[in-house]
Amino acid sequence: RFTPTPVGNTPAQSPAPADASEAMQATRRAADYLLAMIFPEGSAWAHHPPTYHPTMFADRMKGHMNPANYMTCCGAETGGYYLDVYAATKDAKYLDAAVRIAETYARQQREDGSWLLFVTPQDGKAVTDNVMNPTLVIEFLDRLARVTLDHRFDAMREKAVAWTLRNPVRTWNWQGQVEDVKPL
Repeated sequence: RFTPTPVGNTPAQSPAPADASEAMQATRRAADYLLAMIFPEGSAWAHHPPTYHPTMFADRMKGHMNPANYMTCCGAETGGYYLDVYAATKDAKYLDAAVRIAETYARQQREDGSWLLFVTPQDGKAVTDNVMNPTLVIEFLDRLARVTLDHRFDAMREKAVAWTLRNPVRTWNWQGQVEDVKPL
């Protein structure tokens, strides 16, 4: 039987720190804030939160780095955070949120096993020609399978692994994968 580990995949402290309750409240608030920001059902990247906050740092958001765009690797990172919160709270809404992120990845995976990196989240159209290096997605899907014991995303993960081996591993073309890197 699988028993999830607490936040950060490290054993819980015993005895719990004096501020453990406050930390857990902050954790839930952060996760709930992300849940409140997700792209709506019906959009191409539904259930993923935006990469860029729509009002913060507006003076720095230029070119591909703007709130109208989405960097698709961010969903895997968020899904991992939801799994951390689920492990700590056992609240199924965070596990469900992680599963919905994976379902969106399944819908958006391209025939060759890859995903576009920068898109408009409503319609999924490319903003740049960059392709995501899917290592974060692969790790997220591995972890999700271990937590849920559901292997419905295994084929998608294997397709992404195969794409990675055929492309950046072979060509060494590890395209820029952070938002402050100019598209190449």
